[in-house]
Amino acid sequence: MADSFGCLFLWYTAFIALAASVSSAEEPGHCVWYGECGHERGLKQNCWYNGTAKPLYDDHALGILKEYCPHLAPNGVKHPKLCCNGSQIVTLSTSLSLPKQIISRCPSCYRNFLNIYCDFTCSPTHSKFLKVKATNLIGQPVYVTKVKYYLTPDFANGLFNSCKDVQMPSNNQKALDILCGTDAAHCTPTKWLNYMGDTNIDPNVPFDIDFNISSEVTDEVTPMNVTIKPCNKPADNTSNACSCQDCLDSCGSSAATPVQPLPWEIFYRTEELIIKPVNSTPWYRKDLLTSKGMYFGAVFQKEILYQVLDLQDRIKAITAWDGETSTNVTLQDICFQPLSPDNKHCSVMTVLNYYQNNRTMLDKVHMDIFNISAEADYIDHFMYCSRAPMSVQDTTLLHTSCLADWGGPIMPWVALGGFDGDNYQNATALVVSFIVNNHIDPAKNRRALLWETEFIKFMKSYWNPDLNIAFTSELGPYRKSEQFKSISEAHLLERI
Repeated sequence: MADSFGCLFLWYTAFIALAASVSSAEEPGHCVWYGECGHERGLKQNCWYNGTAKPLYDDHALGILKEYCPHLAPNGVKHPKLCCNGSQIVTLSTSLSLPKQIISRCPSCYRNFLNIYCDFTCSPTHSKFLKVKATNLIGQPVYVTKVKYYLTPDFANGLFNSCKDVQMPSNNQKALDILCGTDAAHCTPTKWLNYMGDTNIDPNVPFDIDFNISSEVTDEVTPMNVTIKPCNKPADNTSNACSCQDCLDSCGSSAATPVQPLPWEIFYRTEELIIKPVNSTPWYRKDLLTSKGMYFGAVFQKEILYQVLDLQDRIKAITAWDGETSTNVTLQDICFQPLSPDNKHCSVMTVLNYYQNNRTMLDKVHMDIFNISAEADYIDHFMYCSRAPMSVQDTTLLHTSCLADWGGPIMPWVALGGFDGDNYQNATALVVSFIVNNHIDPAKNRRALLWETEFIKFMKSYWNPDLNIAFTSELGPYRKSEQFKSISEAHLLERI
């Protein structure tokens, strides 16, 4: 009885606190959270807080804030008052690393996108546009599990319009193909915001965010309406407008970066392998936690993956001699590194990058408490990542990242071939693409050409009794085995 009363009292106390947060929201300058406490699905949660903004004394966090959210850290203000502390700012910067490499090529789009989360995380006037809808209720400390976020139509539509044409040349896709949860052609401002706020759809969302697009101002609500930067205008005085390729309104604009809307191959060179096991018999894999199972393509046999990983490593080790500079040229010297200088890994589109191209990660297994039976392995991780390639932590018992070693997502339809619909486990081929920087000026491609020549020599001499391989370089397509015709001709032609 006492235990029941205690639980009821805690629930009642939390309920009263939650109700108080709604009433306090009518007053300007209040927060709905401050600091981090608790975890949901392995993600940090924000502590419920019903008080005024606090000064930031963390110099490291202030530096991050000035980079990502300069309007919240104006020059001359040494300790800006915010509804976030240093740890929340660090978490914010970490969560923005993937969008940064996807959309930062268009500065205005990126700036508008940042403003959603800058104000969401740290604005000193949270209570004007954020309403707490749920907390963990039972337990201490109390943290927020659902909010309603009010945005004006001008902001929501302006954000969408500034980003809708941004390209991802390395994937031959639009950015919204990845960020919207649907293909870019069917994305809308509402669909995009809903995707970014739904924990059931996007595993990277720490808690549910109910975005509400409204221009109505009441005593309790003033929708967030940070000034939008159109994509054909510079984001600030240190950037250019977005290129014509990423913003149709920039075409013909003198403010835009001088890039024309050319095919994506102009901007990146691609060295690609299409690999099919000689023994292409599907295999039956029983689920580790249930009695159910399913068939998988032969490409998912771990021994095949080991051999492909070894081949990738050998290609990365290829060197070419540059007689003009008397230096060796490696893939590292010419490859596309989207997160450089922070991350120097080359962009390699391969299913093995669900395991960060690391054999230890591929071999990772979660055992039961008796250390007798495996409960999760590389197949469980693949099944999760092929559905949620942007996830920084899968929901299997492995709890490992789906992101590639170079920091971005691997789309299953890019790294696999021969599957039906979205049944990626039925794939009959692995597709490995090494993305190399390209230049419109042919002279600047000299070192890439030297390396590609050695790449072709290596692949022509490479032999593996277990693999049939077709490969292509910017210098031309090649087929290692006529048996490779067993892959659908349409898919092969599409790739080479």
